[in-house]
Amino acid sequence: MFFKSMINSDFSKNVLTLMTGTTLAQIVPLAISPILTRIYSPREFGILALYMAVFAIISGVATLRYELAIIQPKSNKDVDRLTVVSIVITFFVSFITFLGVVYLGEWFCIIVSNLELLPWLNLLPISIFLSGCFQSLNYWFSRKTQYIDIAVAKVYRGGAVGTINLAASNIKVDAFGLIIGFFVGQVVAIAILTKKAFRLGFDFNQITSKKCLALANHYRKFPLLSTPGALLNNAALHMPIMLLSRFFEASNVGFFNFSFRIIGAPFALISGALGQVLLQKIATVAPSEVHDFVVATFKRLVLIALLPIILVFAFGEDIFAFVFSEEWREAGKYSTILIFSIAIRFVASPLSMVLALDQNIKVGVAWQGISFVSVFTVLYLAKELPIMEFIFFFVLQDVLMYSLYLCLILRASKQMKYCG
Repeated sequence: MFFKSMINSDFSKNVLTLMTGTTLAQIVPLAISPILTRIYSPREFGILALYMAVFAIISGVATLRYELAIIQPKSNKDVDRLTVVSIVITFFVSFITFLGVVYLGEWFCIIVSNLELLPWLNLLPISIFLSGCFQSLNYWFSRKTQYIDIAVAKVYRGGAVGTINLAASNIKVDAFGLIIGFFVGQVVAIAILTKKAFRLGFDFNQITSKKCLALANHYRKFPLLSTPGALLNNAALHMPIMLLSRFFEASNVGFFNFSFRIIGAPFALISGALGQVLLQKIATVAPSEVHDFVVATFKRLVLIALLPIILVFAFGEDIFAFVFSEEWREAGKYSTILIFSIAIRFVASPLSMVLALDQNIKVGVAWQGISFVSVFTVLYLAKELPIMEFIFFFVLQDVLMYSLYLCLILRASKQMKYCG
């Protein structure tokens, strides 16, 4: 009965709205992927993968996690103030990133054995700022339950990325077309959300430094506890790209990241939408209702993951060779192993929002620290192995660590049940 009511609720409608937007946003990039793989080489996709890995690690903490706090205040004025706090902090993080690129950019490229990345790092500070702004506005719209506006912005972003990827393909400067497409997509999405936010009544008149500082202090658990954990988690997620670049060829990086992106895209559109709506839901319902909600969602996610696991494991190599050209058969080979990592992340990711709540942050941070140590240790020890064995050990530790993560999530939600 509970499960049925969940499916027919506003929760499911909101998830469907975000899923629809994300799906439409990904249609253009995914549809043109078979064209892009015939235009850009695995090496160029490897450069893009490295850029995105660095971007993802920093952008995940660009707001010092204050974007998660935006969803929580009861006062709309405080919601607006926290959004400004989040964006201002993003500006300073972006400036620090700029200094890092200037003074450490070349050193980093030498460490990951890819000097071709160096020119594109100059775009990184702006990309970080745009990402922080998008995340801040994303949660502002989520707090207002304006999910359709988020969906529309994602659709335009996806369209811009795909269009620029194709239009810039004739500029033969490494991965220019791939990276600049991502950059332009960010700009388009921010422009759309900013314009809509002011139309919906975003109020600058109530924004004062005193009140913003008071809110920043009130929600200080996010930068103090959630940010270190998120940084470790993002580093753990993208460390395989760094280590692959260090110990293997750039084409291996391209195959690995492309496989993860293509297979993970259908999972991500469900997971991302569900996680965002789930956070809004568990922040507003009685604590006693959270556990049943999480368990019902967990069961549904497991069922959704089963069929893709079977299909990719059995036919992944042939599917990649047919759709993306024979040159990309190697990526399909990677996918038959990576599917298990992608699937368990898919199940755990949206449910992890339980650990984003104030009372559970410490548990989430502890796991993120353990995960970081685990993935680094396992992959460093596996660096001398052939590429397929390297990937196998990466997936094995991923499955074990995310199984532990799910246990911690379910335990935390169960404890909340007795707080209501």
